[in-house]
Amino acid sequence: MTTKLVEKERITQLNLREKLQMRMHLFMCTACKAYIRQSKALERIISNWAQSSKTPTRTFTLSDNAKKEIIKKIAASD
Repeated sequence: MTTKLVEKERITQLNLREKLQMRMHLFMCTACKAYIRQSKALERIISNWAQSSKTPTRTFTLSDNAKKEIIKKIAASD
């Protein structure tokens, strides 16, 4: 559940209940703290690679409707 909230937080703001739930869990769970660190490191590595790559890169963005659909599916899986 916490990993879903971490990923959800990347695309939208969490509500107060979700923020509290995540913070309380992270207070106790070293595995989820490690997941966050590793996820951020992976994102940074990929970003650096894409910037240094000699091949042209494309920037993709999600539409607001696509973001809403993703959020809806995350919420439905809880």
